[in-house]
Amino acid sequence: MHIEIIDDNIQLSGHIKKSFEKKWNTVNTYSSRDEFLHNSKFTNTDLYIMDINLWDGNGLDLIEHLRVVEKLITPIIIISGQTSEETKLEWFELWADDFLEKPFSVQELYARIESIFHRIDIAKAKLAEEEKSKINICFSEEEKSKMFSKEK
Repeated sequence: MHIEIIDDNIQLSGHIKKSFEKKWNTVNTYSSRDEFLHNSKFTNTDLYIMDINLWDGNGLDLIEHLRVVEKLITPIIIISGQTSEETKLEWFELWADDFLEKPFSVQELYARIESIFHRIDIAKAKLAEEEKSKINICFSEEEKSKMFSKEK
């Protein structure tokens, strides 16, 4: 798994990174909007953890960039001290997947990430099952037997 953290609080993002590297093999941190845009490898990322108030710009612009320009459906968890309902609704309108108010425990963030990854695994399994049933419709029993036999 590859997680990217965008937060100008270097101490917090470093703590999250250290906590998560044991479970997920790649955790990158970025302390600014520009650093993220210039160095991220968008297509290889499984999850973004993003602060909205960055010293060099608004994290909402980053969400819009990921969703509209890069056309990614990668999950995004917002971490922020901004907690007004209007602000949170704006984030969800841009398709943020979750929100966690600062300060928070790393354990709660971890649990939210696990929940997102669990739903993704369920969706992938369901898609695989649907694809398999499409094969069942298209091929005779003899053809399916040959395709799925363990003998090659």
